[in-house]
Amino acid sequence: MGRTAWVIPVKRWEDECLAGLGAALEARAGETCVLVDAQLAAEIPQVARQWVADGKAMIVRGFGALGANDALDMAARLARAETVLVLDTATGEEVAWQPAGDAASPEVSVLVPMYQAGAYANEAIASVYEQIRRPSELVVVDDGSEDDSARHACEALGGCPDWLRAVLVLAPHRGQAAARNAALACSSGEWVFYLDADDVLEPTALGSLLGAAEANPSAGLVCACCQDFISPDLTPEEAARLKINPQPYRRMLSGCTITRKAIYDAVGPYDETLPSSETAQWMLRMKDAGVEVLDINDVTLRRRYHRNNFGRRDRKTQLASYMAIIKQRRGKRAE
Repeated sequence: MGRTAWVIPVKRWEDECLAGLGAALEARAGETCVLVDAQLAAEIPQVARQWVADGKAMIVRGFGALGANDALDMAARLARAETVLVLDTATGEEVAWQPAGDAASPEVSVLVPMYQAGAYANEAIASVYEQIRRPSELVVVDDGSEDDSARHACEALGGCPDWLRAVLVLAPHRGQAAARNAALACSSGEWVFYLDADDVLEPTALGSLLGAAEANPSAGLVCACCQDFISPDLTPEEAARLKINPQPYRRMLSGCTITRKAIYDAVGPYDETLPSSETAQWMLRMKDAGVEVLDINDVTLRRRYHRNNFGRRDRKTQLASYMAIIKQRRGKRAE
């Protein structure tokens, strides 16, 4: 028998409701449970955040044009189970989830995985709102951050324009690849566009990438350029220690590439066994699969250099990931 997951709508973040939710989670300990908070204004209480930290549940919170049915659909896809049941904690009724099927698929889904992003997440999300060519779907996944990333994301998403359907997913900490895969599972756009939560988009980013894709329909991925900048919150002494590229350059980074979602069906998701460099490994697999890549010279991303860039903060982990990728590829060639 296949795995079963539960999607549980949250009607109120109040003591009586929390008691029912807690009992439902205890009864399903060790199984996948997703709490769905569709457009509730109240702050998510600490006890619910602790459920996430403990791995008892994930939380999907809707913003903007995201309706209750859309939120349920996202939660069900996030669960990634063979059978998904929607549970009413007030009555105990369990109903098999059926896709709403009443919303057109968005052109592009913007996906923002984040971990310990702090106040930078606010600026990253705001840059999505400022796109000249508007996205219609935004998925932000907090990978169990222990700082105030989720609070800043909630604040930014609270200002979500009414033309955008947006969701914040609170998930237990499982690493960068898992956060990217969770965001991908929630998305439904024809095109997938990732943005790291400490970077900032140029207002023309989506227009440049989608325009190039439309002019070259055989391309599965479009790659643009980025421009480095030193975060203004650094002291002059800290900034002086950083070396950035003064000129725009092309690289397959989040915020520089847009990919047809169908490519992920062919290549597969990100490798969650890697502690970092999962994007580089996925790009290699994508090239192995023969996906046509189109390069353009437009600058789509402002890449932030700050105190806690992962590559500098945890160089040892990054090097270990590179070695694991090399071993994987050597093993594949030997087959």
